[in-house]
Amino acid sequence: MELKVITTQDLEWARKLRNKNRKHFVQKHIITEEGQKEWYKNLQKEKDISFYIIWVDCIKVGTISTKHCFGYNEGFIEIHNVLIDEKYRGQGLTKQAIGILREFNEGELFRIEALVTNEPALRVYINAGFESHAIVLYG
Repeated sequence: MELKVITTQDLEWARKLRNKNRKHFVQKHIITEEGQKEWYKNLQKEKDISFYIIWVDCIKVGTISTKHCFGYNEGFIEIHNVLIDEKYRGQGLTKQAIGILREFNEGELFRIEALVTNEPALRVYINAGFESHAIVLYG
């Protein structure tokens, strides 16, 4: 497995994957091609955010991103945009991708959020070593 920083050649693939799985996100709107291009343009300006395409055997299988956050008494890394294409789920790829991020950022505290209705993701994250500490409510 490799995590490669997203490029312009990956945008349409990532957009389609996100739109197909939008029910798992707080913001469930469909992302347009123009919206994706604008997002990518803004991403290039962010020094604390990294967005990766997950590759296995030269095939794009998913996405994952990190955001370095600083606050309170210490910093931490948030994991976002975790998506594995349906064809490749159930193979431990999310856990493996998180492991690569942890290895690359050894000693850092990580945080990840999931909708309480997304039980498969919650199981994967707990299996990857995360513990549930809060429920965040949106209104």
